Amino acid sequence: MKTTSIANAIPLTQPGVGLRRRFYIGVTLLMGIVVVTGFWATYFGPLVRGTIAQPLLIHVHATVFAGWLALFLAQATLAATGHVSWHMKLGRWGIGYGILLIGVGLTTTVLRSAGQVIAGENGARLLYVGFFDMALFSIFFGAAIGRGGRLVAAISQITDIQRAQSEQQRIQRHHQRRGGDDYYSDQSHKTTDWWLITGGW
Repeated sequence: MKTTSIANAIPLTQPGVGLRRRFYIGVTLLMGIVVVTGFWATYFGPLVRGTIAQPLLIHVHATVFAGWLALFLAQATLAATGHVSWHMKLGRWGIGYGILLIGVGLTTTVLRSAGQVIAGENGARLLYVGFFDMALFSIFFGAAIGRGGRLVAAISQITDIQRAQSEQQRIQRHHQRRGGDDYYSDQSHKTTDWWLITGGW
């Protein structure tokens, strides 16, 4: 019997997917390199040499932001290697981490700006830049959450289709061993099998 798979209606693999996956991982690694290079002289270098003299707030800020880059790399790698379920589980935890990052970023901005004002310096520039950075991050972060919800729904639908296709093929092989194509000459068998596959969609 010749069957048409439902899942064929949704292309699960497309040309260039592997290249895009490697691109996302590469960009994430590049971001990490840029951050380490940019802050090497003022933070990472002295930290490695043991000569760093920064308040606790800066260490918390650096740890949280470096953790976000590590999370971003983990998410890109999980998605690129096909571990979508782990990607989605980690993504739910990442929403909370993103909110923490925004809070730490704003707190650091306000306290550092206040410190500059107390020292007789102009803290306005740091305040504006910090708030702009966190506002821009929040916009993209919120958009990612919204898009992620739609993506989860789409992946769930594709998974259901794949599961139905697999069950359909399994039942077909079973019945072909028992009675070949003649089994499907009975319309009741077709109806029964469809309910077994889909769970009564």
